[in-house]
Parts: sequence; C-alpha cells; structure tokens
Amino acid sequence: MPQEKKAVESQEPKTSSPVKSGAIISEPQAKRLYAIARGNGFTDEDLKAYLLEMYSIDSTRQILKSDYEAIVNRFQVNKNG
Repeated sequence: MPQEKKAVESQEPKTSSPVKSGAIISEPQAKRLYAIARGNGFTDEDLKAYLLEMYSIDSTRQILKSDYEAIVNRFQVNKNG
C-alpha cells in the first residue's frame, strides 16, 4: 500500500494582511461613504483623490476600519460650504 503524502506547509512567513484580518471596511460601509460624499456634492473622483493623497490608497475597498470614521467625517460637510 503506498504511503499517503502529507501536505507540506508553506515555509513563507505568514503575514497578516488587513483584508484577511478583517481590518478593511465592509461593502455596506463603502456604499455608505459614497452616498454621504455624493449627498454633499463630492464626486467619486473627489473621494478617490482624497484617499490617494491622505491614505495612499486608490479604492474604498482598502479603507481600514480604524480610518473609516475620519474619512466619513471629512465628507459629511457640503463641498460648496
């Protein structure tokens, strides 16, 4: 009877990416942020430019939960004053 081969674990270091650790906002949170921004006169491009400039990310899918409230607060004011 042939011996069963055991699965070999990867020798690569295990890193905890924000996505895997659940540190990224949920899809409903991202949609809420877009709705808030649009409701206050901001475009999707405004939001993306802000995320890139302030957080070095290019998508709401990369927003950390720890940054979410600050970003929402930024877009809760009307763009035109």
